[in-house]
Amino acid sequence: MALDTPSKGGRVVLTRKAVREDEVVYEVRLHAPEGTWQGDATIIIADGAIALPDFGGDAQAPPWLVDMARAFLRTVWSARRKEDPPRWPRRLRRWRAAKG
Repeated sequence: MALDTPSKGGRVVLTRKAVREDEVVYEVRLHAPEGTWQGDATIIIADGAIALPDFGGDAQAPPWLVDMARAFLRTVWSARRKEDPPRWPRRLRRWRAAKG
Protein backbone atom coordinates (compact mmCIF):
# COMPACT_ATOMS: atom_id res chain seq x y z
CA MET A 1 0.00 0.00 0.00
CA ALA A 2 1.36 3.40 -0.94
CA LEU A 3 1.99 5.92 1.80
CA ASP A 4 -0.66 8.32 0.46
CA THR A 5 -3.35 5.66 0.04
CA PRO A 6 -5.61 5.67 3.09
CA SER A 7 -7.27 2.49 4.32
CA LYS A 8 -10.45 4.49 4.92
CA GLY A 9 -11.65 7.98 4.08
CA GLY A 10 -9.81 10.06 1.53
CA ARG A 11 -6.78 12.26 1.14
CA VAL A 12 -6.37 15.36 -1.01
CA VAL A 13 -2.88 16.57 -1.93
CA LEU A 14 -2.53 19.97 -3.60
CA THR A 15 0.83 20.96 -5.09
CA ARG A 16 1.25 24.43 -6.58
CA LYS A 17 2.46 24.31 -10.17
CA ALA A 18 2.17 27.90 -11.36
CA VAL A 19 1.13 31.37 -10.23
CA ARG A 20 0.20 33.60 -13.12
CA GLU A 21 -1.21 37.11 -13.27
CA ASP A 22 -4.83 35.92 -13.41
CA GLU A 23 -4.77 32.31 -12.20
CA VAL A 24 -3.07 29.74 -10.01
CA VAL A 25 -2.62 26.12 -11.05
CA TYR A 26 -2.43 23.26 -8.57
CA GLU A 27 -1.80 19.59 -9.22
CA VAL A 28 -4.56 17.74 -7.40
CA ARG A 29 -4.14 14.15 -6.26
CA LEU A 30 -7.07 12.33 -4.73
CA HIS A 31 -6.41 9.16 -2.75
CA ALA A 32 -9.05 6.72 -1.51
CA PRO A 33 -9.06 2.98 -0.82
CA GLU A 34 -10.73 2.53 -4.25
CA GLY A 35 -7.96 4.27 -6.17
CA THR A 36 -5.94 7.38 -6.93
CA TRP A 37 -6.82 10.21 -9.32
CA GLN A 38 -4.70 13.09 -10.52
CA GLY A 39 -5.13 16.24 -12.58
CA ASP A 40 -4.60 20.00 -12.64
CA ALA A 41 -7.01 22.49 -11.10
CA THR A 42 -7.14 26.21 -11.82
CA ILE A 43 -8.20 28.99 -9.47
CA ILE A 44 -9.18 32.27 -11.15
CA ILE A 45 -7.69 34.93 -8.88
CA ALA A 46 -10.30 37.65 -9.58
CA ASP A 47 -13.41 35.72 -8.54
CA GLY A 48 -12.25 32.42 -7.02
CA ALA A 49 -13.77 30.28 -9.77
CA ILE A 50 -12.31 26.78 -9.62
CA ALA A 51 -11.92 24.47 -12.59
CA LEU A 52 -11.30 20.84 -11.67
CA PRO A 53 -10.43 18.07 -14.10
CA ASP A 54 -12.66 15.08 -14.73
CA PHE A 55 -11.34 12.56 -12.24
CA GLY A 56 -12.49 9.61 -14.31
CA GLY A 57 -10.60 6.72 -15.80
CA ASP A 58 -11.35 3.13 -14.92
CA ALA A 59 -13.38 4.34 -11.95
CA GLN A 60 -14.72 7.76 -11.05
CA ALA A 61 -13.34 9.50 -7.98
CA PRO A 62 -15.90 9.57 -5.16
CA PRO A 63 -17.97 12.77 -5.49
CA TRP A 64 -17.43 13.66 -1.81
CA LEU A 65 -13.66 13.53 -2.37
CA VAL A 66 -13.88 15.83 -5.40
CA ASP A 67 -16.07 18.20 -3.35
CA MET A 68 -13.45 18.13 -0.60
CA ALA A 69 -10.71 19.13 -3.08
CA ARG A 70 -12.88 21.99 -4.35
CA ALA A 71 -13.49 23.19 -0.77
CA PHE A 72 -9.76 23.16 0.02
CA LEU A 73 -8.98 25.12 -3.14
CA ARG A 74 -11.70 27.62 -2.26
CA THR A 75 -10.21 28.01 1.23
CA VAL A 76 -6.78 28.67 -0.29
CA TRP A 77 -8.30 31.39 -2.49
CA SER A 78 -10.27 32.91 0.41
CA ALA A 79 -7.13 33.25 2.53
CA ARG A 80 -5.61 35.40 -0.23
CA ARG A 81 -8.43 37.97 0.01
CA LYS A 82 -7.09 39.40 3.27
CA GLU A 83 -5.42 42.80 3.41
CA ASP A 84 -1.94 41.33 3.78
CA PRO A 85 -2.41 37.94 2.09
CA PRO A 86 -0.07 35.01 2.58
CA ARG A 87 1.71 33.43 -0.37
CA TRP A 88 -0.13 30.79 -2.32
CA PRO A 89 0.64 27.56 -0.42
CA ARG A 90 3.20 25.35 -2.11
CA ARG A 91 1.65 22.11 -0.85
CA LEU A 92 -1.38 21.06 1.18
CA ARG A 93 -2.25 17.57 2.30
CA ARG A 94 -5.52 16.80 4.08
CA TRP A 95 -7.38 13.64 5.11
CA ARG A 96 -11.11 13.37 5.84
CA ALA A 97 -13.49 10.55 6.68
CA ALA A 98 -15.73 9.35 3.87
CA LYS A 99 -19.17 10.94 3.61
CA GLY A 100 -22.29 9.02 2.89
